[in-house]
Amino acid sequence: MRPDRSRRCGGQAAPRLCLALVGLGLAVAAPAAAALAAAAESAGRIGVTAAVNPDASGTPPAAATRVLYVGIDMQADEKVTTAADGRAQLLFLDGSAMSIGPDSEVVLDRFVYDPAADSGELAVTVSRGVLRFVGGRISKRQAVRFDTATATIGIRGGIATIAVGPGGDVQSGLLFGDELTVTSEGVTRRTDMPGTGIDVAAGEPPQPPRVLTGSEVAATLSAFNGRPPAEQERGADAGGPAPGASATAAALGEGARRADAAGDTVAGATATDANRQAEAKADAGPDAALVASGVSGSVSGAAPANVAPVTPDSRQAGGSAGAADSPAERGQAAQSAGADSVASGAAEDRAGGGRQAIADLDRIQDADARPDEEEPAGEVAAPLPDSDLPPAPSAVSGRLLRDPAFDGFDPQTLAVAFLGTNTPPVAGFAVADGRLTARTAGGEVFAFPYRATGADYAVSGDTATGPFPAFAASMFVAADGSFWQVAGATPGVLGDPGVHEFILFGGTPTSLQQIPTAGTVALEVGGLLEPLPFLGGTVPLDTGTGGVAVSPFYLRYGPGIGFAQRQAGATPPVGYQTSLVIAGQGLQQRSFMVGAVATLVEEGQPGSGLPAVSGRVRGSYQQEASQPPLALRASLASVATQAGSAIYGEGGQYLVLNPSALALDAQTGAVTRQTAGMLVRQLDGAATGSDEYFVLSTRPGAQVAADFLAERATRSLKGFTGGIGFAGGASQAGQPFVFVDAGAGADGPGGVRIDTDSAAGSVTASALLVNVQGGAARLLSFGDGGNALAAQPASAYIDDRRYIALESPDLPALTSDGQAAKSQDLVLVTAASIDPNLLDLGVQTCKCEYLDWGFWSGALALPDNSEERYHMASWVAGELPDLAAIPVSGTAGYAGHLIGSVIADSASYIAAGQMTTSWDFAARAGQFQVENFDAASYAGQLLSADGRAIVGGGLSADQSRAMALSGSFFAGGGDPVAAMGGRFLVQNQEGAVYAAGGSWALDRQ
Repeated sequence: MRPDRSRRCGGQAAPRLCLALVGLGLAVAAPAAAALAAAAESAGRIGVTAAVNPDASGTPPAAATRVLYVGIDMQADEKVTTAADGRAQLLFLDGSAMSIGPDSEVVLDRFVYDPAADSGELAVTVSRGVLRFVGGRISKRQAVRFDTATATIGIRGGIATIAVGPGGDVQSGLLFGDELTVTSEGVTRRTDMPGTGIDVAAGEPPQPPRVLTGSEVAATLSAFNGRPPAEQERGADAGGPAPGASATAAALGEGARRADAAGDTVAGATATDANRQAEAKADAGPDAALVASGVSGSVSGAAPANVAPVTPDSRQAGGSAGAADSPAERGQAAQSAGADSVASGAAEDRAGGGRQAIADLDRIQDADARPDEEEPAGEVAAPLPDSDLPPAPSAVSGRLLRDPAFDGFDPQTLAVAFLGTNTPPVAGFAVADGRLTARTAGGEVFAFPYRATGADYAVSGDTATGPFPAFAASMFVAADGSFWQVAGATPGVLGDPGVHEFILFGGTPTSLQQIPTAGTVALEVGGLLEPLPFLGGTVPLDTGTGGVAVSPFYLRYGPGIGFAQRQAGATPPVGYQTSLVIAGQGLQQRSFMVGAVATLVEEGQPGSGLPAVSGRVRGSYQQEASQPPLALRASLASVATQAGSAIYGEGGQYLVLNPSALALDAQTGAVTRQTAGMLVRQLDGAATGSDEYFVLSTRPGAQVAADFLAERATRSLKGFTGGIGFAGGASQAGQPFVFVDAGAGADGPGGVRIDTDSAAGSVTASALLVNVQGGAARLLSFGDGGNALAAQPASAYIDDRRYIALESPDLPALTSDGQAAKSQDLVLVTAASIDPNLLDLGVQTCKCEYLDWGFWSGALALPDNSEERYHMASWVAGELPDLAAIPVSGTAGYAGHLIGSVIADSASYIAAGQMTTSWDFAARAGQFQVENFDAASYAGQLLSADGRAIVGGGLSADQSRAMALSGSFFAGGGDPVAAMGGRFLVQNQEGAVYAAGGSWALDRQ
């Protein structure tokens, strides 16, 4: 016989518990603090059941299984089991809430909570099933742990879901909060972005974080309220979210509705507003927290801060076309958008393939038309039956870009004029008969097999309506059909017999309301036939070349997208991408470095609802060891389309970027666009750019290192640098020189300083350099403090291992006599942004758990009209220990790498070696060994006057070269001497010209 719940709630048996249940939405109408107090009165009690559906039971330790009902006390180590129609929700003493879905089994392993200290520990084992956790006070201080047979999940400060399948596969999702971590097979993945999840298969490491779809979130949430996913997706409001609305927006609509029903007025509030209410009420006490943060239905979405629940009436207002209800309607919309182009394309049709493509597009008016036709000759991928296809994009927005993309390049402003015949917008596209058919505004028609698998597949064929007769390409279609692109090569562009690259893309544009305003993603980078990003057609390096390391596009979201938010000081989104090349060694080496920093803005006038990416690119390139490096400069923006900007997908993570420039008017908030190219400068000031053009595209799911997002703090680091510079100008060829940092400063050893700001997501840095051959000094300044009104930011801080800084917009480089440089291009980036072991360094680089290291490049135009170039100089930095904390006894060994730039006669290149040291803390002295730096080995002595700053020197094995070192101990992990690092200088004792400078980084062994 089941308990009489009506008597337990409000009756004499439990006068302090009164829970009004609304289905399993669990809206709490009466105070629940008394329930928590009652549970706390009995030792061993860790919480109460807040709601139960039939067929849920608990088994306390050393006790018989019991049927659960509302208000029953839960104990540590109790096992909770639900049947196929059972559900339960538990409320813990710290205000945490856990909803357990059908056919689930969990064990409440450990709960410790100290209200006075506002801290504790919560651990749960999940054997099978699905649960949703809403964090209370414990999770604000440290992660709550969920153990499964396959993985360990940590949830900090938020709302998350966990599903464990019969085979042990685990799916976890962060709906709101600070962080979700998943550890399996010794690998940890992290995400801090609401609306993302991490999957792990039994016996495998976790997959990289990915964006959750609306249907996935709805299916999971339906497990807790008994409604089917389709019904939950519709929600209680008018129609629920529109197609293409973010998963987090869907969750917000449901969560906000329930919270409102429970007495919290959040209708019309943004996700951040709702969740801030939840957090505030959790801080105020568990009684208020019940309503706002989970028991009342859980504000379980954490949609972007500027997202309101999307209804059919609001779809057009978001900046994208309304979703067609059928393939026929989509086809009619596509054909209508390009009707004039159809006639033009037919008139220009030059072969059967083109006529066939036009016919395909015309017949899409009849969704049931299924002509039995053969595929165009030469296609690698065959079409799929329409029954197997996901929805096609519901709006027309795209462009064809092929080189040459523009002419009329102005090297002063970087302005260009696009070649309209080579860069027409997409006027219409549709899917039928297993193919996507696209038409440009110039009348060209293309048809490709349509496979929305979220993976690349090969296509090839001929197009008679375009200016080229054939192509070979790779096609990508997002799994939800919101974005597609074809990137490839074709001969005979505009009568040129050479091979030219092109990209054709389109999809449903993302509205500003769909862009997340919190969290971090790593987006996979692609482009034209796998070119190295930002290089353009004339630079012969691509991702198929050895020694190439290309980072993801790291993007940290923030609420400051629109002008009003930026004016109010809200943190803007900021992201970056970097590519590094060290290909070959010695005289055969080529090297390249580039970094792009970007933000998200609202293009056009404030209120347009059109998001766009805006940023800038800096870099350097040395094609041959005998030549000085080139300097690269460009702007960066999402490509303009007829519907706004090339941003697609639920969270706007499908991006297509090119060198366009966006400018923000700080008075009106208007964001204007200028088409632009890339400037490539010789050391003598000569500039080119007419052929320098790039296209960079992104998609979710980049591979990231296990320490991604592990730490993110506001820090001040000191460090060292060294490398090769080149001096020249209009009347002289480039002359190489060796430089190092100026050494100790008032704030400790090292001439490099780096400051990271976690809240602003920004970096500032400075480097005081000395030319060791001429004594001239330069003070370089990098980065910014997170200027909210900057449409082209100067830095991006993702986590303690991944950040970038370009030249400071406010602090020009200074010369020895205090004069300011006329212009400067600088870029500094961490090696952890990529996998440094992909570079042809010939060494295993330092793990450097407590050190940051990387490369920087620069170009200066000086007041005397001379120029200087700095190419891929290495640097190292860390946290200096207090002198009093350094040991005065004992010994330690350190090992890592030494990387620097070499001048050998008239050539220059990058070299690396392995380095080890042994240290006696009592003697404040040690020895060092360097193996195989540019085919030479070194050994010598190290000394420290104060126990922290290090100096030393030694000779090569043949005693022909001398190495001088300067450095410091660095702290980390509670160890004041966890690492060593510094800079070095090598000079020939006699004979040919030879010199080198760089940095070294060592871990304690």
